[in-house]
Amino acid sequence: MAEKGENFSCIICHVGEGHEWSGCRYAPTVRDTAKTKPGPPRKTATCVSCHGDEPHPASLMGVKLNDHTDRVACPSCHVPSFARGGVATKIHWDWRTAGKLKNGEGYREEGYIQGNGEPRHTYKSIKGNFKYGENVKPIYRWFNGTEIYTTVHDKFDPSKLVEINHLEGGPDDPDSRIWPFKRVVTIQPYGKGNNMLVYIPLVGRLEDAPLAPRCRKGVNSPYLPSCPFQATGGSA
Repeated sequence: MAEKGENFSCIICHVGEGHEWSGCRYAPTVRDTAKTKPGPPRKTATCVSCHGDEPHPASLMGVKLNDHTDRVACPSCHVPSFARGGVATKIHWDWRTAGKLKNGEGYREEGYIQGNGEPRHTYKSIKGNFKYGENVKPIYRWFNGTEIYTTVHDKFDPSKLVEINHLEGGPDDPDSRIWPFKRVVTIQPYGKGNNMLVYIPLVGRLEDAPLAPRCRKGVNSPYLPSCPFQATGGSA
């Protein structure tokens, strides 16, 4: 699909119009069972929509590979790494350092130069510190298309790593396949009194303020319980 390959544009796969495009990262089509003729455009952004569910050639190896398409998603083999071609991706986010000022104002630092020579922000007063990776190997999980999100209303065990995005599925689920995922590790505040994530205001008068005042404003929001807070680790 790259410029030096088939030179695809986004709309080749993500068919649509009027700013309504096929494909959704919040509700992905994990198991495409349409059984339509491969190739013609349709509003389902999957590998199967173009290549069918038996995409490999009629050879001994191809037949064996086709036998796995009901259990292994195409990207698990065909996307062995991501953030390639000199463009980095964010893999770590530390909220604890947010709110530092210079001369009374928020600032940014560009401490990472990605492979194509362009700098990336490693610190922003509004959000904290970042780390990046390139040519990153995915993690692999069984996934049936259902994600469970940890929100500011959900309790959790702070002694354990908190899954911000929990993936449903397993080897005994016929709708599941093994999919590749990008892992982002974050360190962010939570309510010590109720073990819930803290809403952090990012705009307005507190935009460049230290993290603590913003968290206090967040935990005292009318729709959230008030409580002390501290930092926790999380994985998105």
